Amino acid sequence: MHTVIGKHRTSMAGFTRTELLVVLGVGAILSGVMGADLNQAKSKLLQQACAANLKQWGMAIDLYAQDYNGSCYYISNVINFDDTSSPYGKYIGGTNPLLPIPHDMMRTIRYCPEVASRMTQNQILGTSLHTYSMPIPMVLTRGAYQNYDSSPGVDLNNMFFPLKKLSTPSRYLLMIDSGGHTMHCIDLASGTIGNNSVPASDTVRAIDRHGGGVNCLFGDFHVEFVSQSTVAQHAANCGNGDQWFLLQ
Repeated sequence: MHTVIGKHRTSMAGFTRTELLVVLGVGAILSGVMGADLNQAKSKLLQQACAANLKQWGMAIDLYAQDYNGSCYYISNVINFDDTSSPYGKYIGGTNPLLPIPHDMMRTIRYCPEVASRMTQNQILGTSLHTYSMPIPMVLTRGAYQNYDSSPGVDLNNMFFPLKKLSTPSRYLLMIDSGGHTMHCIDLASGTIGNNSVPASDTVRAIDRHGGGVNCLFGDFHVEFVSQSTVAQHAANCGNGDQWFLLQ
């Protein structure tokens, strides 16, 4: 008597074309999601590093003010934080204690890390790029608001004002991530929302560096991430004694 044994079909057959397309589609979706998450994480880290730069500037300005009877130093109508002459340099700390100004440290923190991430180390240490701006205060004179550097007795090139005169230091804009120039209130929009003018190689608008907002250092030395709409609102309110700029 013969026993017939049937053939056994294994489960090792290959994927069908439909199954392959499904697997590839799911992989593409997962890759896209992971890529977006990584980009968001990188953007967040750069924004936080930018805020850390501003906190470092805040500490330097605070230490300077303590030594100079509460005064804050501005260079009016020029690029801020020149590392050959800025009086804030010695309050920052650096890599070469023999230099009167700590060049490497100052050149590292004088611009937004999002910009620095697109530069070589030689460019970081060798260019004149600045991306942080100190807005000029405004004062009330004869019933009208005017720029502080237009007031009698104020040197247009080397300007000092007492931080003690800030009525709301936590809302006074001491420094902002922008195009790099000392700027008046009315220039706030062009410095952050418009195209940057310094230098030409910095092609990313300040308002776009961290996804539609900018880092701001305020008069009590805390840092906030401020939306584009908030920046625009303060820029439009210059002539009304806006608290971001008002010295009184």
